[in-house]
Amino acid sequence: MKATVLLATTLVVGSASAQLLEGLPDPAFGGTDAGTASVDFNLMANAFDDTVGLRRLGNGKLLLAARVAVPVGGIRRFRHGLARFNADGTADLSFSGDGKVVPAVPDPNFDYQPAGLVFTSEGKTLIFGARNDLQNQLFPAVVNVCRYNAAGSLDTTFDEDGCANPVIGIVEGETERVMDVDTLSNGGILITGQIEDDPAPGIDWSAFVYKLTANGAQDFSYGDGGLGYTLIKPANCDWCTPRSAVTTNDGSIYVFGSNQFAMSFVAKLDPNGHLDPSFGVGGYAIFSFANLHAIPGAQEFPVGGAIDSQGRIYHCGFIRQQNDNGKTVMTVARLDTAGMLDPGFSQGGRLVQPLIDVLPMSTVRDCLVDSADRLVMAVAVGGADGTSADFGVVRYLPSGERDARFNLAGFSRRGIDLGGPGIGHDLPKALIEDQGGLVLAGTANLENTDTPIRKLMLLRWRDEGVFSNSFE
Repeated sequence: MKATVLLATTLVVGSASAQLLEGLPDPAFGGTDAGTASVDFNLMANAFDDTVGLRRLGNGKLLLAARVAVPVGGIRRFRHGLARFNADGTADLSFSGDGKVVPAVPDPNFDYQPAGLVFTSEGKTLIFGARNDLQNQLFPAVVNVCRYNAAGSLDTTFDEDGCANPVIGIVEGETERVMDVDTLSNGGILITGQIEDDPAPGIDWSAFVYKLTANGAQDFSYGDGGLGYTLIKPANCDWCTPRSAVTTNDGSIYVFGSNQFAMSFVAKLDPNGHLDPSFGVGGYAIFSFANLHAIPGAQEFPVGGAIDSQGRIYHCGFIRQQNDNGKTVMTVARLDTAGMLDPGFSQGGRLVQPLIDVLPMSTVRDCLVDSADRLVMAVAVGGADGTSADFGVVRYLPSGERDARFNLAGFSRRGIDLGGPGIGHDLPKALIEDQGGLVLAGTANLENTDTPIRKLMLLRWRDEGVFSNSFE
């Protein structure tokens, strides 16, 4: 599906009735298509490369992390890919000569599948995800956190080979998945993930928060009983799926998740890894969106969480109609500092709505709160086939109303044309700049199918534009 920003980008300046607004493509960013930049690795034919994360360096440059396929002995293996851009969206040629690198891995026989990235206080890069062997199911997925130097090479002072693979091991040989990673001011690393806790396949899962030291070793002082981790499992949450975690300045951590049916939750841990009994009920805020919609077979999926300057907590995600990725609607819940739904936001603290009411797909991929306490969400929006999606972004006022200053409609939408029908395939991460601009990172496909012909995209919406109200 091709789409453009809903408002024309011609500006009329100097009118007495001119109106300031945000959410317009930045023509100074990227290459030939105003407001966009791209990169591709293309190391293996008929293989998938995907964007998984985006961060801005202290010097204003942008670092993008990707899942990249490479051939190893005739077998497809997945690796971490890094691409660095200058602040204007052009490739940073001082980074590995061409702006991108696929670092070596400790063991080339395994797949290293990234899920995101974060920076340490020393300015190094942590990429987290899974290490597994897709060709040999005897090797289940385990948590994988790798640290990289500024040049994009593995930092072998981290857990001896550059990558840490902590294992909780409640059930021997079962899968453990990492969903999010955050760093602490003392250099410690908090890992949020999901673990099978029942030997029967697919029966029961728990969320966990696991702590490593700055050098990648297990920190057994964290959590209960010297284990180095805390399990997160509200009552009746048999398939507990965490998706995101936020660490506050005092070291508390909020974990955002659901059981994918009619239960969503936020858990709060104190800095020592214990559930905070003053939050919600026994450390858990539990709620559902079920009475706000009539979607058959609804499944609630968390995507991210954010905390504003007043300590209010946003749980962002989407509802999917019974395993149908092409039929989704956005969800947001806002909690107060005590873990109760905030009646000052939308419908008693909860919101369920599509990005555009005539399109069946509104899949949230990330959410942030900006310096004005406005909620910003990155959304894949499009048709019912589940793959035809444009890049969308929506901004809400603290009241839960869409912010009409953002493109006059509260949202903006971009399609990417690579020479085929042009679709936005996925939007893992968003980045709000200090000046108020917004950058999204995602993946675009050449065709209206989930093909391996794709580019990794950056899109920037600028923080301010001028429209003349007197122009007709």
